[in-house]
Amino acid sequence: MPKPPRLLVPMILFATLLTACTSVVPARISTGNRASGTKATVALVHQPIGTVDLRWNAGTGHLIVTIHLSGLTPSSTHQAHIHQGTCQATGAMLFALKPVMTTPLGVGTSRTVLDHVTDGIPVAGWSVTVYNGSQLTSADQLMPMACTAIGNVRHRSSVLFDFNPATVDQPASSVPTEEVS
Repeated sequence: MPKPPRLLVPMILFATLLTACTSVVPARISTGNRASGTKATVALVHQPIGTVDLRWNAGTGHLIVTIHLSGLTPSSTHQAHIHQGTCQATGAMLFALKPVMTTPLGVGTSRTVLDHVTDGIPVAGWSVTVYNGSQLTSADQLMPMACTAIGNVRHRSSVLFDFNPATVDQPASSVPTEEVS
C-alpha cells in the first residue's frame, strides 16, 4: 500500500482547525421595492466616559481643570465650559476651558489653568459640560455629550468627578469620586 504524502496529514489538521475556528452568520436580505433616490439618516450616539479633576491653590488663586474622556470621535475637538447650575438646568457660562482634543483612538484631554478663582471649588452650583462640537455654531455642535455637577461639601482643594453621558439627561450626583486634601 502506498504511503500518503508527508504534508497530507498536517494539511488535513490545518483545514479541520480552520473550519472549527470560523463561524457562518446568515445575512438578512431585503427584497422589497425601493424608490430611486431614497435616503436614510442614522444618528450615531457615542457614550464617552471619563473624569474631570479640579485642583485649587488658595495661595495663587489658580484653579487647574483637567478633563480626560474616552469613547470620542477619533481626532476631534470638543468645547468645554464650567457653567452655573446643574447639567439639567445649565446657567451662565463661568469659565471657558481649553478644548478637549482627541487622539486617533478617541481619547481626549484638556488642561486649563484659570486665574483669580478666589473662592475655590464651591459646595454646589457648578457643572462641567463637554460639547459635541468644536465651534458651537449649530444645534448638533451645541449638544452636551458629557456633563457632571460639581459639589465640594467637604471644602477640599482638590476633587475628582466622573463624567457620565447619562448625567446630561438625568440628575447628577454632586459627590466626588475622590477627594484629595
